[in-house]
Amino acid sequence: TVRVVMGDQDCVFDPDQSGMTGGVELKGMFLGDWAATSSYSKGAITEDSGALYLSKVDSNLNHQPSVSATQWQILT
Repeated sequence: TVRVVMGDQDCVFDPDQSGMTGGVELKGMFLGDWAATSSYSKGAITEDSGALYLSKVDSNLNHQPSVSATQWQILT
């Protein structure tokens, strides 16, 4: 379980439930390990280098989360 604060919204993400509870609901869901060949939509969550990341943009293709802060927000 991961607690996320986005602005004044406090949320809890549970990968087993594929969603968040709290003030914000994500459009995406947990998609497992990051893959360079996968295109991620805004709100999608993936894992890279042992951490969870939230896609900040649509059509997020070949931007590795651990080195692409413009496209990804770290959750853990």
